[in-house]
Amino acid sequence: MLQRIQTLFFTVALIFALLPLFGITLFSLNLMKEEITVDAFKVNGLQDAQGHYFWIVLSAAVLLLILTIFSFKNRKTQIKLAWASLVLLFVLTGWMLVAVFFNPIFAAAEKSLGLGSIALIVSIPCIYLGIRGVKKDQALIDSLNRLR
Repeated sequence: MLQRIQTLFFTVALIFALLPLFGITLFSLNLMKEEITVDAFKVNGLQDAQGHYFWIVLSAAVLLLILTIFSFKNRKTQIKLAWASLVLLFVLTGWMLVAVFFNPIFAAAEKSLGLGSIALIVSIPCIYLGIRGVKKDQALIDSLNRLR
């Protein structure tokens, strides 16, 4: 139901989580005057770059967010799905930060986060606020059931 605030939070989180899947840069590195950009699908600017699988985890989180939005009739399932997408986005964000900042190949590189990483970081509090909204609805319904 669109009139619920948690649906709006989940929708905003979904929009921000979808941005990296449209090719927006997750982070960029300047290594010996060579520009290396990383998006959700590939590494641009490195000759022997190994493929990474950020897009798989991100797609799973987006799918869980979509399921979260459309499972508004079952609040317990909605909370579980939202927590699962929140954990996936935490794992993805941590994975990206470790891949950039703790990789010995990029130790001397100048690092900067891209708009995609910032969008993922912004989507995490939106999911949390959505979970809080669902829990408030559940508490309201439980209190009404006690009155009956």
